[in-house]
Amino acid sequence: MECSRNFSRRGPTIRLWAVAAVAVLVCGLAVAESPQVFYPFNGNANDLSGRTGRNGTLQGAPTLGADRNSVANQAYSFNGTSQYVTTPYQQGSGITAYSISAWFRSNSADTNGRTIVSARGADADRSLTLSMGTGFGVPAGRIFFGLDTSGVGFGVYTNTAYNDNNWHHVVGIFSRASGTIVNGDFTIYVDGAQAATTTVSVGSPGTAPITNTSTTTIGRQMQWASSYWNGGLDDIGIYARVLSAGDIACLYSATAAMKSTWDFNGAGNVEGWTAMNQIASGPTQSGGQMQYTTAAAASDPMIGSPMMALPRAQGSWLKVRAQNGTTATGAILFWDSDLVADFTGGHQGNYPINPGDTQVSEYWLNLATTGANWTGTTYIQQFRFDFPDNGGSLTGPVNVDQIAILSSGPPAPTVAAVTRQNPVTATWTNASQVTWDVRFSHSMTTVAGNDFAVTATGTAAGTGLNVTRMGPTWYRVTADVSGQGTLRLDAATGGSGRDVADQALASAFTGGEVYQVDRSGPSVTIGAPSATLATSGPVTYTVDYADAGSGIAGITLVTGNITLNKTGTADGTVGVSGSGNSRTVTISGITGSGTLGISIAAGTATDNIPNAAAAAGPSATFNVDNDPPVITRNGPASVVLECGATYADTGATALDNLDGNITANIAVDGLPPAGPLAPGEWTITYNVGDTAGNQATEVTRSVTVSDTLAPLVTITGGTLFGGECGVALTLPGATALDGCSGALSVDITDLDGLDPSNPARGVYAVVYTSAEDGAGLSDTEVLVVNIADSVAPVVTVTGGNTLEGECGVALTLPGATVVEGCAAGLAATVTDYDGLDPAHPAKGVYNVVYGATDGAGLEGTDVLVVTITDTADPVVTIPGPNPINTFRGFPFTPPEVTAQDACDGALAVTPSGSVDMGTPGQYTLTYTAEDAEGNTAQEELVVNVSNDLPPVITLLGDASMTLDCGDTYTDAGATAADIEDGDLTGDIVVAGLPPAGMLAPGAWTVTYNVSDSILNAAQTVTRTVTVLEN
Repeated sequence: MECSRNFSRRGPTIRLWAVAAVAVLVCGLAVAESPQVFYPFNGNANDLSGRTGRNGTLQGAPTLGADRNSVANQAYSFNGTSQYVTTPYQQGSGITAYSISAWFRSNSADTNGRTIVSARGADADRSLTLSMGTGFGVPAGRIFFGLDTSGVGFGVYTNTAYNDNNWHHVVGIFSRASGTIVNGDFTIYVDGAQAATTTVSVGSPGTAPITNTSTTTIGRQMQWASSYWNGGLDDIGIYARVLSAGDIACLYSATAAMKSTWDFNGAGNVEGWTAMNQIASGPTQSGGQMQYTTAAAASDPMIGSPMMALPRAQGSWLKVRAQNGTTATGAILFWDSDLVADFTGGHQGNYPINPGDTQVSEYWLNLATTGANWTGTTYIQQFRFDFPDNGGSLTGPVNVDQIAILSSGPPAPTVAAVTRQNPVTATWTNASQVTWDVRFSHSMTTVAGNDFAVTATGTAAGTGLNVTRMGPTWYRVTADVSGQGTLRLDAATGGSGRDVADQALASAFTGGEVYQVDRSGPSVTIGAPSATLATSGPVTYTVDYADAGSGIAGITLVTGNITLNKTGTADGTVGVSGSGNSRTVTISGITGSGTLGISIAAGTATDNIPNAAAAAGPSATFNVDNDPPVITRNGPASVVLECGATYADTGATALDNLDGNITANIAVDGLPPAGPLAPGEWTITYNVGDTAGNQATEVTRSVTVSDTLAPLVTITGGTLFGGECGVALTLPGATALDGCSGALSVDITDLDGLDPSNPARGVYAVVYTSAEDGAGLSDTEVLVVNIADSVAPVVTVTGGNTLEGECGVALTLPGATVVEGCAAGLAATVTDYDGLDPAHPAKGVYNVVYGATDGAGLEGTDVLVVTITDTADPVVTIPGPNPINTFRGFPFTPPEVTAQDACDGALAVTPSGSVDMGTPGQYTLTYTAEDAEGNTAQEELVVNVSNDLPPVITLLGDASMTLDCGDTYTDAGATAADIEDGDLTGDIVVAGLPPAGMLAPGAWTVTYNVSDSILNAAQTVTRTVTVLEN
């Protein structure tokens, strides 16, 4: 089929078709004959056939790269191990005609079958497969097309290897209506021409038509483990028909029609661009540029692109790199598309350009923003490049470095250069304003002062930045200038500047050209005066001139330019000398007192701009002093002292009008000698001079020493002395000192009754008297001696400081002795029993205090620790007779037995045993008691059960009595009764009575016994009598 649609002024004819509204390039095909799928890989794996639901899916992340036209991101690269593309497209059923078109690039030397397109999802699938090698004996680098199924590899392969890592176009064609498939049913075209092939006949191919419902994969055959494509793939198209040789040639040549980037790098090759209107010369290629010159008085110069079939979807960003040698400020890109038959107004993109540009600049325009005339276009047939088009004279040279239609916009903008514009000079300038040209990497829409900052050195400063747009990539920035130093304009991030893609500056720029600014005249420096103090002079100042900028041109300092700065009465005469960049100012004939310094008027020097020097000063001053200091005496002019006194000079003060207080500089002469003075007379003089050598008037003081005082007696240690009653005393010594006679002897002349060897308590006035001095004078001093009694008596308990006793047993406390130094015959008494009752001591530990007090009221004490313990058993008491005699059958009630402990008092009694009143016999009842210390007591009661009871003794009075030593005892007696015999009191036998009369300490047990007429003995009754020691 012939490519046959003609476009006026468009060169070669190309037939282009659009399916629906989707941009798909279909070379030489009717709508019904368009590709089943078309994968251009323009940034993704989408299908652009116009059919729905056939987009591919990337597996293993193939990487985007440059296509055969070196356009970035327009083809996929596969790693040969894990990357491929899956699609939902099935080859289908009843296949009698089939074509696969692809662009490939590979350097693989593998013979195992690197797949371009396959549809063999299962082993038994009959896939029409396009690959490099098959594993069926196909040599490395040869292209195979044929039938691929289980155990079958049937078709043809090229006699030429194409693993040269260059891009090649391949088409595989199958055609068989019915019957057995043969090798001649398969044809391969490479790079637009039918290729010579060799047959492959492994296995039986079967018959036509072919049916295969597996989905198609690109870059891999799903049943071959090593079938991954290794290299690049692009523009994959599958057709359900046989493509003719003309169709294939048209597809192969259509690569130029899809080109979207023109770099003009080929020598002498303008890549198909031609002059269309008002072009005086060109276009030609030189130095990597397309160059042309527009006609004189041109009003609409035009350059046309080659004819193309560029899918609009391939990109919407126009990028132009060009140098505009005209004064025009605008350009237009027109396009002819499937929407219009020729270039038509509105099918255009206008963009600004730099007028009168001296360099190549980069312009960007988003054509999608021009409206539906671009976005509604399916494909572009030709571009018209109207550069320049408007905004000034259109006559002049144009150099184009690149024209491109890209899928993505520009990177974030940067500043490419900052150069001096006004003034252009690289030397010093004193201009009040400077201007820089700023060149951006590509088109900007907004640039403001906050996109820049001025970096300065020295005292230079650049302020008030003003931005002027010269063109979309060219701006001028003006700054107000002051000071002296350098200024550099820097681009800063964070400002309001934006490019055509609304992007801020990507980075700062600090590499611009620098202005050397000199708006200051030479500096004038007045040095320090040659002297800080003068009386008559001369004193000099060094005046230095310097210029850090353009340098000094001349110095004109004369005396008329100098002002003498004066204070007080100081004055002098000014002179100037010297040459070069330094001058000497001399002040001579100095008089008065005060300060002098200088100031220098403006304009005494100029630099090479010329800038005049500013005024200098006031300088540091120096002092002028012709006034002497004044001495003022401290204290009286005449001093009278006593013989033996020392002299401490009260000094003088000195003040100077300039030096201030110079007291420390006073020279003192004629002082009396140090130490005690003998009678005599002295004259003290005071003199001082100031720093300037002015001497003060001398000041004097007289000192006279005489003897009018008696000696002074001093008792060693002071006039108060103490001692202890009865302790031998050594009295202190004393000294006597006379101002004139020196040391004199001292004697004790009155002891006031004190006996130092055995002092008695009291206060004594002891008198010390000195010997007479040379003037017959003496002195006395009194020592007050206080003899005190400060030692308390010493009390000692006889027998030691511990004593033990028994609870409840009367205790006799020991005595104590007393020792006292000043008083004899003191006796100690118990001053604190600590709760102890000696007559009836309770268990515990007691601190019994013994004390004695002397005549001074001092008390001595000693402590006796008394420990009262409980070691005695308690006493169990069975009231009534024991034994108890009773008759058989009589009722028997045991007595109320009690227990008493000396410490614990009444205790509980535990009885044991029993009495059978129905059976005569002797029974024993046992009663037990235990105190808190575990001491136990036990008593038995004998009960005789018979036909006759023994008598019963009843004690009168207490069973236990306690008497004091010296008391007498009178027994209270007892009574006795018997059932048969009646009252037997008179028969009671009493034994163990205490002796008659006053009793000594001790203990007695009184017993009472009696028997009845049949000799039944009563239970013995007792009474204890205890006599205590007081």
